[in-house]
Amino acid sequence: MRNFQFFPTKYGIPYSIGTISNFQFDNRGVAALLTVLIVSVAALVIAFSATILGMGEMDMGYTAQKGQEAYSLANGCTEEALRHLQLDGNWTGGTLNFVEGTCIMGVVANGDKRTVTVLSNINNYYKKLKVLATVGTSTVAVTSWQEVEN
Repeated sequence: MRNFQFFPTKYGIPYSIGTISNFQFDNRGVAALLTVLIVSVAALVIAFSATILGMGEMDMGYTAQKGQEAYSLANGCTEEALRHLQLDGNWTGGTLNFVEGTCIMGVVANGDKRTVTVLSNINNYYKKLKVLATVGTSTVAVTSWQEVEN
């Protein structure tokens, strides 16, 4: 048989008579509360990790996009440098400024062979191309076109 503890009432509402010894403590909800707390912390850690990974992916995508833009600019500037060589076989290079970035073009001559080096820059993202070409009378024959380390 269970012991029931009755509290004094005033107008039908229980009230304390001032000592804690009048209450019976029940520990049945502590395990459930602890389980909810552990599950909540685990969910928070997972959400935080997913956020950090998402930010890393976003940064990698931005870097890849800017790298591709710099590569496209370098390709365009290399085409421009080859056009200059076609018009003037003694052209030695120059700089092109655009709204989105700049290109520095350099040409080194060795007889009828030319080494064209182009460095493009878009918001501190750099790409460098090196082209080997042979210059004839109003013609330019490309023998090699490659991206090189900055």
